[in-house]
Amino acid sequence: MKMKVKDQITAVVVFILGTTGYFSTGSIPAESAVFPKAIFIFTIILAVLLFVSTFFGFSLQENKEEKPNYKRVALLLISSVIYYLLINPLGYLIATPIFLVVVSYLLELRKVKTLILYPIGFSIFLYICFVVLLRVPLPMGILE
Repeated sequence: MKMKVKDQITAVVVFILGTTGYFSTGSIPAESAVFPKAIFIFTIILAVLLFVSTFFGFSLQENKEEKPNYKRVALLLISSVIYYLLINPLGYLIATPIFLVVVSYLLELRKVKTLILYPIGFSIFLYICFVVLLRVPLPMGILE
């Protein structure tokens, strides 16, 4: 499938999800719905821009046929299921960096420094966002 067609399909799917998400915020109190509505509007705008850009040849990749890598997709899916199963027993701070290393490697990131720093930094960043700022508990697993 050509990149142009993939971008068009992606744009339509993201537009539908953004629109559905926007209208689903109607059941949320008005004060709480401001941020989600803004995110969904931004998503819808980006989907429209992506769709329109396919007609003007704005693409970061060449418009060539790509052979799907089913093995990689399967491994990513299996990794996600394993992460889902291990996040509660191991805890967020252990399971998430391991998961991010595996996924990064599967997505052909090979720099050792990045494979170590990205998962640890991103996990700590999300921990601070959720636990410290938003006061949302994350599974601690064996660290409790």
